Amino acid sequence: MSADSKKIKKILYKIQYLKAEKDEASELLEEYITSFLEEVESIAYENEKTNELYGRNANDHEVDLSSLSESASDKESDEKEESGSSLPECIKKIYKKIVIIVHPDKYHSSDLSDEKQKEYIDIYKKVSSAANEGDIIEVLCAALELGVDVSNIDSDAIEAIENSCNNIQVVVLEMKNTYPWMWANAAENEHKKEIINHYLKNRK
Repeated sequence: MSADSKKIKKILYKIQYLKAEKDEASELLEEYITSFLEEVESIAYENEKTNELYGRNANDHEVDLSSLSESASDKESDEKEESGSSLPECIKKIYKKIVIIVHPDKYHSSDLSDEKQKEYIDIYKKVSSAANEGDIIEVLCAALELGVDVSNIDSDAIEAIENSCNNIQVVVLEMKNTYPWMWANAAENEHKKEIINHYLKNRK
């Protein structure tokens, strides 16, 4: 196995881990936002001067916070838009190898279990969509899963993979730096209250 091949596989394994972490963090953030909003409302209404001080009501907070769950995926969406709908030639070759394995017309159903056929169909749909969107990472992750050789890709594709890895890390960090996340993971109730008060002051 070449040094480049090992490097690519390492990055792809890291991306798979980071994507799983991002998905988990996104689900948790949605839960945290709901609980955080409830606590914001509770603390706001405890202070009879809240409306005078901050000039906003509970619905204002909900609008502001709901955008947090959307912003977490902005970088990935922008990256896909910038990538365009075409794949680099080296990735197209890998995509074709994947299709030869998973396309329903390329294998005999009698040779595969129902579970394996379903798995291949899911992979085929996923990589077809990825190819249309120019999503290099999804294609390469499928190749990794199927044992398709990914060593013969060019430096531009390697750079795109590394950038994607960095972007996912940034997205996860941004989610963990939101008020709802910090509030939910604060150990002391007093610290939780400080976070909410800080949020309210910064919403002036």
